[in-house]
Amino acid sequence: AHVLLAEDNEVNQQIVVELLGSAGARVAVAPNGREAVARLHAGLDSEPFDLVLMDLQMPEMDGYEATRQIRADARFQDLPIIAMTAHAMVEERQHCLDAGMNDHVAKPIDPDALFHTLRRWLKPGFEATAVGQPATGAPPGAEPALPAIPGLDAASGLRRVAGNRKLYRDLLEQYVAGQADAPARIQAALAAGDRAAAERLAHTLKG
Repeated sequence: AHVLLAEDNEVNQQIVVELLGSAGARVAVAPNGREAVARLHAGLDSEPFDLVLMDLQMPEMDGYEATRQIRADARFQDLPIIAMTAHAMVEERQHCLDAGMNDHVAKPIDPDALFHTLRRWLKPGFEATAVGQPATGAPPGAEPALPAIPGLDAASGLRRVAGNRKLYRDLLEQYVAGQADAPARIQAALAAGDRAAAERLAHTLKG
């Protein structure tokens, strides 16, 4: 399967790419809706996509507008578009459907739920792929240790990456490196009266 992931959060990008790659899918990443639309058009003549995973909140163009633009092109009428949303409310799901999306998966990503949704919308043949297996990584004897950290639910974290301890530790280190100064940046944005920037920073930190 050739999947387009429209997602601006680097940690979420890495999780989805690793999970789908471990199941044999090829994943291209677009960091915003505008680039996602462009990638779909560029792939029509060479490598068309089988499915789009669409984040809702992205810079430049959000997932709703990107989906509306995609559906405006008759060539993408049957392309499955799956929303990725942290909001599981009925109203939010209906908003996704109204914009032209086919289905949704909740964030943070649950691998079993993600693969179940993909099997529902991808063409026959994906069923035979080895899904649900831990992503490729270090052999069991070389897996990195996970120190006990108060407040960190490592068991849940490992489940989100299909048991890949190396990937999970890499993501934790990436998160610390990228988000250690997030509280200071949020405070600075609020002090400057830029609530939109503060909200965007908080959304990235939580996501």
